[in-house]
Amino acid sequence: MKQIPFRIAALKVEDFKLTDAKPQEEARIEVRISYEFGVNLDAHMVIARIKYKYVQAETELLQMTLTSSFDVKEADFLSLRKDNTITLEPYFTQYLCTINVGSAR
Repeated sequence: MKQIPFRIAALKVEDFKLTDAKPQEEARIEVRISYEFGVNLDAHMVIARIKYKYVQAETELLQMTLTSSFDVKEADFLSLRKDNTITLEPYFTQYLCTINVGSAR
């Protein structure tokens, strides 16, 4: 497992929706999460976008989308590229998601 040096370049809340639904006491609230990853080839950036949905009894209470951008050193960024494909290893994306989740809290 090769370490990939990076720095946090930006954290942005893209979407925040609080619905009018009232949470019910003692009822379970689920957190549904979806992940997207992308890259900016010219800027050597890796982007992690996570959408959080808080749902209770199939009623959405809150939705938030947080995008984190990470600046990767050029040589290390280029090591992710093979032919015309960028491959992000699972350990690297998990670490980026951990930063995103921590920021969302």
